[in-house]
Amino acid sequence: MNKNGYDHCHVGDYQFDYPAGIENLKNKLVAEFPQEAKNIREYLSLIEKVNYELQLIPKLKDFGKKSQFLFARNILESLHYFH
Repeated sequence: MNKNGYDHCHVGDYQFDYPAGIENLKNKLVAEFPQEAKNIREYLSLIEKVNYELQLIPKLKDFGKKSQFLFARNILESLHYFH
């Protein structure tokens, strides 16, 4: 087992070890791809936001279908930001 990462990506001879924790992942990706630092931070920030909001969906059942629709639309609009 590789202690430098919990998952590993191999492309040809290149190997990227995914570290545990979002901050560790941000730091590692920025170190590997410094020219993409801004995009990496924005993307992972969006992923954190979507993850948080998706975890709220089960709690929305008490608010009715309209609230669930508006909540889902908000998530989709966040994802559309990157297209």
